[in-house]
Amino acid sequence: MFFIEVAGIWTFAAYWLLKSRELDRSKADAAAVTGELERTPRKAGPIGYWLDTTPALEEK
Repeated sequence: MFFIEVAGIWTFAAYWLLKSRELDRSKADAAAVTGELERTPRKAGPIGYWLDTTPALEEK
């Protein structure tokens, strides 16, 4: 049981570090605060609609 819990903690820690790095690189938190983050449905999935959380790019 101990090793299963250790594996779960390591998995969670790896996921946390990966998502933190992703958020830091994409600057999604700053885009969300300034209102530049567009949330539009991309496609319907088995659970519902997945939301596009990538910053909106303005076409000129």
